[in-house]
Amino acid sequence: MTSSLFAIVLFPVIVTSYNAQKSQTDGDECHGASGVNQCELAVQGVPIIALSQDLIGRASWKPFHYGDWVTLESDNPLCSGQYFATDTMSPRFRNRADLFFLDKRNNVNCKGTLRLSLFSPMEL
Repeated sequence: MTSSLFAIVLFPVIVTSYNAQKSQTDGDECHGASGVNQCELAVQGVPIIALSQDLIGRASWKPFHYGDWVTLESDNPLCSGQYFATDTMSPRFRNRADLFFLDKRNNVNCKGTLRLSLFSPMEL
């Protein structure tokens, strides 16, 4: 069995940044909503993204789930790339993405598009 591309869904988002600081998190600076230690991953060079609650969660109807690799496209090359989704944002935000950085000097803001590629199993 192989997979074939079925559809691509695009989600326009406003992108901001956050850091491992109590004032920017729910009080646990390094652990995202998924339970993953984001600080350890960031030290290893893994790019981390948090998405607004309308875009990510454990419910099957959410377009993105914890542990997904998310493609972010932007005119700003500092925003564009593949990110590991480990966290979510405050319920007050919608259509948002938040990039996690250990060093505040790396923070970036932009407008972008999240790309969701849906695959369908196909028998050969």
